[in-house]
Amino acid sequence: MRHPDERYQFRKLLTDPDHLVTMITRPRNSCTWGAMGAALRQCDDRPTDRCCPYLLNEAWDCFELDAAFPEFCAVGSRALLPKVKSRFVFEIQTEPSARQHIAQVGLARVDAEQSQLRSGRLDESTPLLESFVYTSSGDLLTSDGFLEIVSPGTLPGLRFRRENWCNGGPTWLADGTCLARIMMEVDLRRGRVAISLGEWAADPVVVSIPALLTGGADEKQWLPFISLTAVGQSARILDFHACVET
Repeated sequence: MRHPDERYQFRKLLTDPDHLVTMITRPRNSCTWGAMGAALRQCDDRPTDRCCPYLLNEAWDCFELDAAFPEFCAVGSRALLPKVKSRFVFEIQTEPSARQHIAQVGLARVDAEQSQLRSGRLDESTPLLESFVYTSSGDLLTSDGFLEIVSPGTLPGLRFRRENWCNGGPTWLADGTCLARIMMEVDLRRGRVAISLGEWAADPVVVSIPALLTGGADEKQWLPFISLTAVGQSARILDFHACVET
């Protein structure tokens, strides 16, 4: 899942030294899962799965989306680096027999120690501080503050329902589709999130989230976030890297 900005950067380093070049860094174990709720488990039994293991819901269904956290949620083991642009790719699957419950991907800040977030359990002792999610029904929601639409994407395009809620985005795991790949580019310098579905789009959905810019060095960091609300849903992080201009 190589982003277009990554192509031919090595040529620029050699032929165009007077211009900024985007350098890519992939933190170790960046595609593994960290803390997760009681309904989920990580499957990394096979050596080939250990670099980007599957997260599975094999336990029970969630019938109220507002109650998905913490039981049906998980965070990535590596936080987004502050003041840089990060890109990650989620792959979500569902079994044909699974209930058509809404899944969610996005970002979250959780009140827990770093050691617990990397390998612990999400429960009542790890409250959700803030979140931004993109749902399989095409909604974009932030739990704190408001959203600004920078680019509505293709038709029908984003439209506001409330100040912190937009709908009209591309749907996924819908109409019999059992696999989806969601690309997110999170710019913590500008407080923006760009979303593509299937592959990196030339004209992605882009929203501005002022909450991404708030907080100091002592604030909890943003983490990749997912919610699997039906038995038979699974997910993995295919790629996660940070971009720094030098």
